[in-house]
Amino acid sequence: MKFTNYKELLKNIRSLNFKNAPAALAKIAELEKDERYQFDYAFRTVLNMEKVAALRVLGRYDECRAMLETTIEEARISGDQYLLLETYARIGSAFSYVSQADQAISIYMQVIQIEKNLGEITNKTAVAYNNIAAIYEKYKKFDKSEEYYQLARENIKDDPDNPDYSNTIKLLLTANLAHSKFGNKDYDEGYKLLQSVEFLQHSDVATISIATYKKAMMRYYGYTDNFDKCYKEFKDLIDMLREQKNYPKAVDVVRSFYELCVDNDVCTAIPIKHIKDILKDVQDYSSYENLRSLYIYLINFYIDSNNYQAIIENYKKLEKLAKENSEKIKEQQLNTINLRIDLDNKNEYNKIIETKNKELERLNDEYLKQSRQLNETYNRLCLITWIGQKLVSTSTYSDLAKEMYNELKKIVSYDIFSLVMKDEKKNILVSDILYELNEIENNFIINIDDESSIVARCYREGEIIVSNNLTADRDVLGGKFISSSEKKIANSAIYFPLMKEEQCLAVLTLQSYKNDAYTEDDINFIKFLAPFLTIAIINTSNVNKLKELSNKDELTQMYNRRYFYNQYEDMIFKARNKKLLVHCFMLDIDYFKNYNDTFGHIKGDQTLVKVAEIINDTFSSHNTICARYGGEEFIALAIGIDGLRAYQIADDLRQKICDLQITHKYSKKEFVTISVGVASFNFNLQSNNENLIQLADDCLYTAKNSGRDKVVAAVLI
Repeated sequence: MKFTNYKELLKNIRSLNFKNAPAALAKIAELEKDERYQFDYAFRTVLNMEKVAALRVLGRYDECRAMLETTIEEARISGDQYLLLETYARIGSAFSYVSQADQAISIYMQVIQIEKNLGEITNKTAVAYNNIAAIYEKYKKFDKSEEYYQLARENIKDDPDNPDYSNTIKLLLTANLAHSKFGNKDYDEGYKLLQSVEFLQHSDVATISIATYKKAMMRYYGYTDNFDKCYKEFKDLIDMLREQKNYPKAVDVVRSFYELCVDNDVCTAIPIKHIKDILKDVQDYSSYENLRSLYIYLINFYIDSNNYQAIIENYKKLEKLAKENSEKIKEQQLNTINLRIDLDNKNEYNKIIETKNKELERLNDEYLKQSRQLNETYNRLCLITWIGQKLVSTSTYSDLAKEMYNELKKIVSYDIFSLVMKDEKKNILVSDILYELNEIENNFIINIDDESSIVARCYREGEIIVSNNLTADRDVLGGKFISSSEKKIANSAIYFPLMKEEQCLAVLTLQSYKNDAYTEDDINFIKFLAPFLTIAIINTSNVNKLKELSNKDELTQMYNRRYFYNQYEDMIFKARNKKLLVHCFMLDIDYFKNYNDTFGHIKGDQTLVKVAEIINDTFSSHNTICARYGGEEFIALAIGIDGLRAYQIADDLRQKICDLQITHKYSKKEFVTISVGVASFNFNLQSNNENLIQLADDCLYTAKNSGRDKVVAAVLI
């Protein structure tokens, strides 16, 4: 059944979702028992998408991600544009959540384009513009965020069948635009916007819109030094959110109010009281990052007020929270972050208290010393957290390695840096990046079973290896180090395995030319940071897998047509700059319709997969790409080889398909065969390559019209 048949169901659940996410989840759980959930992809996807929305409202992001991967694939396979539209809207939110701003904006623009193509503009376009604006606002690009919030407001559509939803969107988008105005310090304009929709908060609109409106009013009064009204808005809002158990939003509001107090030199005792109150409720409902921020605010407050006992208690709670957070991330299964704060044990502390009258001076000295240590620990924790957050926002392994290289240097010194990861398709370790003396060196490859490699040993055993005198330890460690032969030899090194449970994901190695370069503090720093590094690697892997899913044809696992065209432009640009020959190949399975009619589509699919495997193997080298063009037709591009070699590749491929000996009674050889068209272009002789693909297609049809099972080649002039 088509997605459009379930529009009414979608509208009803979405309306419930806006008002009460837990109730929406309960309704969805009930509908999941319906047999349509198993057999009807459209029905299933409607429920899954709204389940994702409810989970995001409740801060349960990890459950969202797993569901999105399934929904993405079903939407792509179905070809249902309404389903694709709904799914892309969710994917954009997923990319935004993992801080992949470029991808998120690209997806939201596709949502807008799909609606235009369908000729049915809905509030989804307004929401897409709103989400793009939110990304710019997150990075404090307030001029751009204002521009897109305004576009969002201009695209709001009244829905006479669902006025509550329309009012919800109006209130939300206007409040968001006001937030952006405040970011540009345009408080009067922001306030006018809020006044224009004040009446809507009294209608039957979603909690999230009311909360966004009230938060904007709270910020306005805070920025304009009216803290009585600021506190009233905050109190009303926090009471409403706690009553509805919207704890993620409640934590966000408390954070904003605390920051307003700090920025305006207002006493923080009031928000601290609410932080302590809300921490009693939110442990199971809010994100780790929000809770961590609240505890750090508390610790800051107690440091300022010299409440040593409260500082210790909250650091212990923060440590416990970190452990619980690590356990919750089941799919990532990371080792618990252990803060290891170096404080005197409880018995010693009690002993000091008992003898304070006799040893007041010693107690005071000890207190000051421990306060300094605690401040150092806290500052180090904040730096680690900041570095960790920066690392987990990267999207490629090379970017991740560069960020690690730049950020780790702020605390640990080294002359040589490398991040070494396993090539999943081969039994080797590959350095994604190698720096020596601030210069990028050539990457290297190590066999995992290499007994003489310290990196390979670290990867296999999953143990930290440290040496402060590599020359003296050479015999013990095995002897093969990472270093450019042209430069100095390292004398100290750390080899650190980044683990996911029992599996080593990567080896981080830092090396110094100095002897005795690394201390226990350096090792502990990397240990503290290791979970962030591991999460960053996993996030990068997940994003890459998500990209790969969208770029691959599900049946053949070849790249799809869209991805080919994206790569085509890059390869043509490279060929033009280096004056390389370019060759385009169009391939088609002969009489394939007859084959499907005779043997059925299941057998036809199996044949497509076998043919695709050979094509993939043929064009797997550097400077080549191939893709499924559509149906039984394939396309490939190769640069940097001569015309004779291109023809030989095509003919060898034709013969390999024939050698499969897949029975086909309509073929002249009684086996499955292919026809190939090859078009070549020389940038040394010409500059206009616009008709290269068309020429390859013409050559293919010449081959098919002249008997099939052959290669026809031509040169574009």
